[in-house]
Amino acid sequence: MEPKTFETIKKAMGNVFSQASKGEVVFKTLDGLDWRYVLKFYANVNGRLYKNGENIFSNLQAPQKVLEQDFFVPTVQIPNLNNFVEKVAKYVESAKEFYKKEPSHFAFTPPAFVEKLIYSLIINASNFDLNNMDAYVERKIKEIETPYRLGFFKLGDMGELEVFASTSKLFSNLEGPLQFDTKFWQKESNFFELPSITYGIADKTAYVYAIQNHHTSQTGALPKKLDRFFRKVNKDVDMQSILGEVSPNALVALTIFLSAIKKEGIQKVLAPNFLPLRYDASISADKANIISAPNIEDFETTADKASNQAFEKVLEKRNKIQHNITNKFTYTLLRYCHHFDACQFGFDETKQQFQITLAPHSTKNDNIIHDIDNICSNRVHLTDKEKTIGI
Repeated sequence: MEPKTFETIKKAMGNVFSQASKGEVVFKTLDGLDWRYVLKFYANVNGRLYKNGENIFSNLQAPQKVLEQDFFVPTVQIPNLNNFVEKVAKYVESAKEFYKKEPSHFAFTPPAFVEKLIYSLIINASNFDLNNMDAYVERKIKEIETPYRLGFFKLGDMGELEVFASTSKLFSNLEGPLQFDTKFWQKESNFFELPSITYGIADKTAYVYAIQNHHTSQTGALPKKLDRFFRKVNKDVDMQSILGEVSPNALVALTIFLSAIKKEGIQKVLAPNFLPLRYDASISADKANIISAPNIEDFETTADKASNQAFEKVLEKRNKIQHNITNKFTYTLLRYCHHFDACQFGFDETKQQFQITLAPHSTKNDNIIHDIDNICSNRVHLTDKEKTIGI
């Protein structure tokens, strides 16, 4: 690696960790409307904790005999700083090309764009990743370097409907680099869109990070009919169990996505359960929106009683959202394996992630979800009774 590149990454990384250790990271823009992210995390280099604005490249010392820790602030463990810089530099090199539209979209200055890429890389780490950053960075490099198909393409047919998918790039601050969307088309203008899948591919493994509903409601006859039709996936499912706490549309979206990647030869699926820095960032942003404290840590001392009460309501809402992100995401994965019981399913307690080994075919054929699974390779023929609902 050229010394200039190494020094550029060192400077950017030092700025990110120094600012984050004080609870706020600012990215400069060309128009002066800087982007401000309220979040605190530390770096632990060779056992020494860097906080309160310290630069991780200053005052480097020999490894501590006793590891410094702060259990209340997420910490990036860096056993070898130079090796870590080199790996992050490789990531930034690939990420600058993959996310090349971000500087113009956000009006970042060139140094701020590099800092934003490093910051985004860190905030999307799991607890396990924070303690194994070298392997994590290598995986994220592969996720953006693995060949992928962008654009709009046809998957198959379901009755009189055509089923299309699209794969698009996401911004670097989101959990994964790619988004998979499925649309059911009827004629030219009538369509229904399923929830989006956020994912990445590395080493023939699909990393599924989120199943996201769309914020805008869909109107028209087809969305209403398909919304009702997909509820048939609940056939013979105990709706009082956690398997019943699953959105039929989310299950259908996941099934079609997994069917599509199976066709591409991918059988292993990993799904991280919880990304702590993303959760902390949402809580910190909520606090910052309620009060105008110079530092997020001043919240308890500067916020009045009304602000605290307002935050409690926002926190309740935020935790409900987090419940959907983690629990319902988990339930959807479990539900998929309930229907496709030839799959192998497990949870790694150490890595806090789910693993599914996809099976070529289901051993069952008693639910419309099995017909939907065949969309990518076969035309799905609905029964006359199903066609009467207008599908």
